[in-house]
Amino acid sequence: MSMAAWFSAYFIMPITGNFIHSVELGISIIFAAAAAAYAYVFFRMSARKHEQSGKFSVALSLFFLLLHFLIFRTKNEANDHLLTGFHDTCTFFVYYFSFLWNGILILYLMCDDYFENKQGKPMFVRGLVLTAVYFGIFSNLHQSCMLAVYAFIEMCWQILSQWKEFRLKQFCRRFGLQLFILFSWFLSFYFEFKGGRSQQVGIRDLHQLWAQFQDTLRNLLNRLQSMNGYFLEAAVVCFAVFLSVVIIRIFYKNIHTHIHILGERELEEHISTSVKMLVGSLIVLVFLCTLCAVSKPWDISRGDVLNSCIFFFFLFMMEQIQFLLRTINPLKLVFPLIIILCFFNTITTGRTWMVRTTGRVNYAIAQQVTSDLVDDFLEADQSGQNNIEIHVPLFNYGDNYPLATYAPGTVSNVLYKYGVTNNRINAVFIPDPGLNEKYGLPVP
Repeated sequence: MSMAAWFSAYFIMPITGNFIHSVELGISIIFAAAAAAYAYVFFRMSARKHEQSGKFSVALSLFFLLLHFLIFRTKNEANDHLLTGFHDTCTFFVYYFSFLWNGILILYLMCDDYFENKQGKPMFVRGLVLTAVYFGIFSNLHQSCMLAVYAFIEMCWQILSQWKEFRLKQFCRRFGLQLFILFSWFLSFYFEFKGGRSQQVGIRDLHQLWAQFQDTLRNLLNRLQSMNGYFLEAAVVCFAVFLSVVIIRIFYKNIHTHIHILGERELEEHISTSVKMLVGSLIVLVFLCTLCAVSKPWDISRGDVLNSCIFFFFLFMMEQIQFLLRTINPLKLVFPLIIILCFFNTITTGRTWMVRTTGRVNYAIAQQVTSDLVDDFLEADQSGQNNIEIHVPLFNYGDNYPLATYAPGTVSNVLYKYGVTNNRINAVFIPDPGLNEKYGLPVP
């Protein structure tokens, strides 16, 4: 987040001349680039692991992205989706960016079979991967669990599939990276558990834990019941394909005589990948339920929380879709039509997507409030005032978040650091219901 402000202040503000507009544009560019990288790594994995043509891998990548919007598009207005934050800039960075970062890293590890082939990689590339792992793990527990679970599943799968050849002496050498990821994640979990935020939202006793766990499950069920009908139909088809392949593989040893395009080795790989993605989705879901139960039960219904669990389920679905398209060639004729139908199902006659501001304040109003706040600092700086009171709208949080009473010092430091003001201004925020009327905001 601080890098986004730095980039905006030094590279965009000289062009726009407006600090707030520059930060908005800079953050937008960063998130768009991250989402594009997420799609590209999936495209690369599809093209390399499944030997799809470039054009067809682009179509699969588009469908993969569409699933993030389609899954919860059930209302005419204010729908949630997975490629965004939930409330404000903070949730964009803490949840959404952490999701993209860990998702990109997992897709890269899958694409290159990195855990098996890391010794053949240049040292610089291995250093970059370790750096990416560090930032992925020490980000946000709701999303960092993705990488830890993936590393755990890959390690366990290798041990179970080759247990006869397993040697304890080779364990650390072969699974060193997975062990490093797991150790780092448990270390970050310990830091979070001992942190101040944990003390704010922590539970008092087992009775409260059980009550909050029940609330979490109810919120989860309500959220899952609101899934898009077309998405659910696609999920059912994917489960049917997977079960059919498993059943055929069990009862017909020479599977390659029944499915001519794929050999037995490809079938084994398809089943193993599908199982790993399903298990990963289930483990992450259990962890998220537990984490929300000990903090905020309602958070389990947020798209930017569930995305880490649904990510693995999407990969499971894409594995089945690619399997179908490889084995039943005529399906490629209708796949572009399926993509178009899914796309238009994400468009409604109303304002389709949820407003991403605290309290769902209109974007233009939120921008105006913030710009006026900066103008107050500028006027004080130009008139030589060092101590000022700034009236801000009243919000229904104890500290008046998002224009919190503890925030003036931070705002002053940021404006001074990036040259918006010439001096640090000592300011105090005064919540004022009169400003709610001025901006058309409800008075709590």
